[in-house]
Amino acid sequence: EKGITWQVKPATNIQPSILDLGAQVGFKHTPSLTYSIGLGGAIGLGRNWYNMRLSYEGISARASVDWKWIRGISGQAGYERRYKDYTNTYISGKDSEIPGQVITQTLHYKETVYLGLQKRYKLSGKQTGTMLCGYDMLQHQWIFRIGITQ
Repeated sequence: EKGITWQVKPATNIQPSILDLGAQVGFKHTPSLTYSIGLGGAIGLGRNWYNMRLSYEGISARASVDWKWIRGISGQAGYERRYKDYTNTYISGKDSEIPGQVITQTLHYKETVYLGLQKRYKLSGKQTGTMLCGYDMLQHQWIFRIGITQ
């Protein structure tokens, strides 16, 4: 199986809205179980409609498992790692009597581990559309992804 996916993540306090594009290839282990690996890229779109600006937000490597159930519904689990330098600033020791210190930490990647449900629907003779709704257990946010497979 070959496929492409895309999703738009909303802006947060530390990052802009992100258009995440991906491509993957899958190995059908059984008629209902598929393993996939893929690559992706992320483009920043800006903070809002008035502050739109394209920016590089990293490249990613991904792996997933898709277990087909009935009526085009399947369970999916996946792991992604997006490579880009991220700066994380926080205050340590603010709960004690010692004054807090500002600590800046640079991370070189962000990880996503998700579980979700995917629905497949027919687009044409060879192409199938997909919609994934999942939950990222590391970032504690919902994922909604649209894709096309062959």
